[in-house]
Formats: sequence, C-alpha cells, structure tokens
Amino acid sequence: MSEYLEQDEIDRILGGGEEDDSSAEPVAKGVTKFDLGAQQKIIRGKIPALDIVNDMFARNYQRWLSGYLNSSVSITPSDVKAMKMQEYLSELLQPTSLNIIKLSPFDGGSITVVIEAPLIYSSLNMHYGGKPDYHFKVEGQDFHPIEKDYIGNMLLGIFNEYIEAWRPIEKVGMELLYSDTNPRYETSISPNETVYVSKMEVSFDGGGGSIHFCIPFPVLGPHLDDLEEKVKTFQGGVGVSWKSVLAGEMVEAKVNVDLKLGQTKMLYGDFKKAEVGDFIPLTLFDKAVLIANEHPVFVGDFCTSKNGNKSIKVTGALKHPGSKGEYK
Repeated sequence: MSEYLEQDEIDRILGGGEEDDSSAEPVAKGVTKFDLGAQQKIIRGKIPALDIVNDMFARNYQRWLSGYLNSSVSITPSDVKAMKMQEYLSELLQPTSLNIIKLSPFDGGSITVVIEAPLIYSSLNMHYGGKPDYHFKVEGQDFHPIEKDYIGNMLLGIFNEYIEAWRPIEKVGMELLYSDTNPRYETSISPNETVYVSKMEVSFDGGGGSIHFCIPFPVLGPHLDDLEEKVKTFQGGVGVSWKSVLAGEMVEAKVNVDLKLGQTKMLYGDFKKAEVGDFIPLTLFDKAVLIANEHPVFVGDFCTSKNGNKSIKVTGALKHPGSKGEYK
C-alpha cells in the first residue's frame, strides 16, 4: 500500500471530487412513530437521602442483630442501584423472603423488603445455639413455619431500625401488607418499573446474607426535591427532627453564673506583698456584668431583692463580640 495519497483521493477529501452514490440506500421519507410509553423516566443517579438512611440503618441494625444473635455482626451497605424490576427479580433465588411494605407518608406504591434465605437459615441456626459450620440447603424448598415465625422477628427489628434511620430526614411508618417466597409471583410492582435497590451485606461467624430494600421510582420520585432540601438541613449540622429535642435540652442545662462589679490592675509583686487589712483600689463599673460560664451575657444594676438577697436587675444584653456596639 502506498504511503502517499493519489490525486483522486486528495480531491475527495477536499470535496473536489465526485463519488458514486448509486449504492447508497435511499433515505426513508414520511412520519416516524414515537412511542411516549416506551420512553424511560429521567432517573437521578444519586439520592443522598437513601445514602444517609442506609448508612444509619446499617449501624442501627448491626447493633440490634448483634444483641439478638449474641454474636459480633458486621453490616455493610452497598451503593443504591437503579434497575428494572424484572431485572432485579431475575437475580433472586427461591425461596426468598419477599415482604411487601407500605411506607408512609410516601403513597406512590409499596416497597419490597427482601431477606435472603442464607441469612435466615444461618442466623436462625446461630440464634438457637447451632454450630457455626452447619451446612444447609437453600434451593428447592419453602420456609418451615418455625422459620416464618423467625422471619417475623427479624422484620420487627428491621422495621424499628429503618424507621429510626429515616427520623432525621422524614417521619415514616411501615405496614406489612403481605409476604411471599417466590420472586416469580411478585406482582405488586410492574416488571418494567424502575426501582432503587439498596443491599445490606450481613456477615457473622457461621454465616450471613443480604437484606434488600427495593423502592419503586413512583414512591420517591414526587418527593425527591423535598427530601433533598431536608438532607441539606440535616447535613448543615442539625436535622429538623432534632431541633425541638436540642431546644428542650438547652432549657434544662445548668450554667455557673458570676457577677462582676469592678476590676483593677496591679503588679504581681505588689499583690504578693498584700496582707490582711490592706486596701486594694478598685474601679467600679457603671453597670454590673452578669457572667455565665466565663462569658459576659447581661448588664444591670446591683440591688437587693424583696426577700433580702443580693441581686441584679437586668437592663441590657451584651452583643456578640463580632458585632459593633456594647449593648443591644
């Protein structure tokens, strides 16, 4: 192959030559169908509210499950993934504990809380004192009534800690609508619906497994802007739900209060030589200064109360050191 371009090749590149378009396919003319129903929703890549809730739930439920199993438990939340419901269900094995939950105040549908069978079998074995190396078969069998009762106990812990994890952002409630064990029969959510899936990887000596929270887009979609604002408030230092609690604690807090009437400056050597009966010159303030925990907060007049106690009549409050002026 030549390293140099031929003249006809140069002409085609510069647009000076003509090409034979007879082999080109004719451009289709007319109206192109546009199926609005086939268009996917615009899904946000990250939902900070779910990230915060998942992290808090992992810490809370790890503490609860450690006490319930009387064993050290580790729970690690994974990143939230957006996928189609049918894609998510295809990843689940049978049997799997599928629990359809109404999450109030989000009224766009129900969510699904999934507890994988390995976690159920291994934690049940640990709870009743079984050997950590016990092997069990997962596929091809349904849950025993004893195992279903145990799942109910696990759900109570999950509900309590998940509600608590939401508390700094939103006050939520959880109501169990029904439970199933076969992913093929899960019909509460459309197969083509986009869902947010949060997985919690649980591990302990003798077993482990996963807990999933599957939340359809219509449940959180209408509330994403509101949740984002609440997350900003929470990340700013104090969550909305904590304000009233902190305010109540502040009212009950006790502080040391002192009263400053005057002051003077003198050399340490002169102060060291002072003896009983000596006089120390003191410059009195025009106003008495009330000091709380070594910070001046109020000014007032020194006086005596009705019951004879030495008192101060507050006449003003000191401004923050960063502001201009002495009193406000």
